[in-house]
Amino acid sequence: MSTDFELELVEHPAQLIIALSGDLTSEAGQKIRHAYTCVRERGCRAVVFDFSKVNYINSEGVAIFFSLVRDMGDGLQEMVFASLTQNMQNIIKVVGLIDYVHLADTVDSWFSAHK
Repeated sequence: MSTDFELELVEHPAQLIIALSGDLTSEAGQKIRHAYTCVRERGCRAVVFDFSKVNYINSEGVAIFFSLVRDMGDGLQEMVFASLTQNMQNIIKVVGLIDYVHLADTVDSWFSAHK
């Protein structure tokens, strides 16, 4: 059963959060890249993705994030994945994406630790 992908840019003090919802497949790529660009143009110190409403990611979804990691730099020092399910944490570790991103239990816990 497929869940349509949606994305929302959420204001957090001095930061935009990219809140993801639905299945992360190739169809999510364009929206995620656009949101990533918005965060970069805003000058945020990190790109924070909220996965609290995501239950599924396939290899094409993972590839989207590897392409963003390649584009990182230029002032963005961290990419943060918040609220991943245990299964998604395992996938991120197995594919090696964990070497490039920080994991946080929640968006708020990441911000509390990085004031």
